[in-house]
Amino acid sequence: MRNFIELRRANVNPVDFLDDFYSDLNSLFDSSKSVKHQGHAIRCELSQKDEHFIVSLDTPGVSREDLTIEVLGNVLNVSGKRKKLIENTDYSEKHYGEFTRKINLPKGFDAEKIQAHYENGVLTVAIAKLEKPEPKKIDISEDKKGIWSDLLSHEETNIASE
Repeated sequence: MRNFIELRRANVNPVDFLDDFYSDLNSLFDSSKSVKHQGHAIRCELSQKDEHFIVSLDTPGVSREDLTIEVLGNVLNVSGKRKKLIENTDYSEKHYGEFTRKINLPKGFDAEKIQAHYENGVLTVAIAKLEKPEPKKIDISEDKKGIWSDLLSHEETNIASE
């Protein structure tokens, strides 16, 4: 898998850069549709560190109390609501109302170890990677104590009866 963070400076066409970016993004998160949103689009960045996947979302004008983060299966769901502070405006380029952002997470994360931090309109979610299992050495016994007295005595009985 190509390094997610690697920038391709050789590409001069911005469209090519975006194609490479989304290709890397999709290979990292193992889905052709890894990022979905409903309502107004909140911008996000995806990265990974040694022990965490990091999702950073721009949510300006949204209070921490109006954000909800859930994980179901391998999908991180971030939803919220941006309230309009001034009701009667003549012109606005801002987006208000409810939004949802769904991000398919890669295999190998620990749903019990997800943490979120909110500061200055930026929501950062750290998703812990599962620890790689270490091989466990199994001792080999020579005696028939413990479970072996039952297991091996039944085996001898079964073999003798056949």
